[in-house]
Amino acid sequence: MHDAAPAQPASSGKSPLWTRNFIHIILINTFLFFGFQCYPAALPPYLKSLGASDATLGWLTALANIPALLTRPLAGVLLDRLGRRKVLLSGLTMMTAISLSMYFFPIVGIILMLRFVHGLAWGIANTSSNTVATDIVPKSRLGEGMGFFSLSTGLAMAVSPAVALSLPSDVMFVLATVFMASATVLACCLRYPPVVLTKRKSRFPFEKTAFCPALVVFFSNTSYGAVLTFLAVYAAQRGVGNIGPYFTVYAIVLLLTRPNIGRLVDKKGHRAALLPGLFFLAGALIMLSQSTSLILFLVSAVLYGVGQGAVQTSAQTLAVLYTPKDRIGAANATFFTGFDGGIGFGALLASGLVSLFGYSGMFLCLTACPMLAALLFVIMTSGRRKADQH
Repeated sequence: MHDAAPAQPASSGKSPLWTRNFIHIILINTFLFFGFQCYPAALPPYLKSLGASDATLGWLTALANIPALLTRPLAGVLLDRLGRRKVLLSGLTMMTAISLSMYFFPIVGIILMLRFVHGLAWGIANTSSNTVATDIVPKSRLGEGMGFFSLSTGLAMAVSPAVALSLPSDVMFVLATVFMASATVLACCLRYPPVVLTKRKSRFPFEKTAFCPALVVFFSNTSYGAVLTFLAVYAAQRGVGNIGPYFTVYAIVLLLTRPNIGRLVDKKGHRAALLPGLFFLAGALIMLSQSTSLILFLVSAVLYGVGQGAVQTSAQTLAVLYTPKDRIGAANATFFTGFDGGIGFGALLASGLVSLFGYSGMFLCLTACPMLAALLFVIMTSGRRKADQH
């Protein structure tokens, strides 16, 4: 089937946001994230029960993240050349097949190989779903629309790990497969908006207009990689045994703030949200470095949630706002390469800083990352100040 469908009818006044297509792509993204986010929490204990060593378990994250980084640029090129439908369906179909295969092959080596292919498919599917969303959301409401769209991501990341850990492994694999199959069926039924496809054969896989927001989110996510890796150990050192509420509060703040931040971006421009968001991140890290009780950790979680919500929503909309229509896929690939790369780099950087300064000193040192992101953003967008004000 062709990648285009009849455009939404024009309407007077404010462009409609909550269309059938918009609800459709939110559901697709929700099922996609629920199906994928079951694995990071549930696979380690499952592989441990199969006899995997701790060293083997350490490769699980890398086996998903590295191939995703490799396939995002390719996905961006294919989205702009072949259209959205083919690429999105290919990624979702692969993920469904891999989830089903993990159920039938309870062997450590095979699951590790499948996890690598899982990462390849994830890079394709996730880049595609976000590109389709930016096609569907009216440009005049891009910040608001992507704010609501990203709620599906936050909801899945907050809920699916807990759900996966509460279920037997075989049930979890079936549930993840059902989620992925549901996303695939919905993607078959989606009315894909008409897009301009590039006809040039040789194109750089990254989009230059998205470099700035990709760098910003790279440095903002550097601290997130450190939080994911070391927060539990650091909290235990400070006498806080159960740090789970930190992530719950963080997810709730993200869910509550992202739509409002999106509206702010549409009305006031990206600087109004992005720069304060980076300062919130720096404040959260300073608070985290000094936390000695659960209350202080949770205050840090609130600041961190507001900061990440502001930075991610504004940076993602900025990544596609000035992009040529035939390069939207490449722009999304560029943005999410920075997104994933920051998390991985942050975990490695934090490991080195911990050995030098300890956990508290590490989080304090990482306040330099959002400050560097703010400086880069101001320098790289100084010539676009008027355009950014819409």
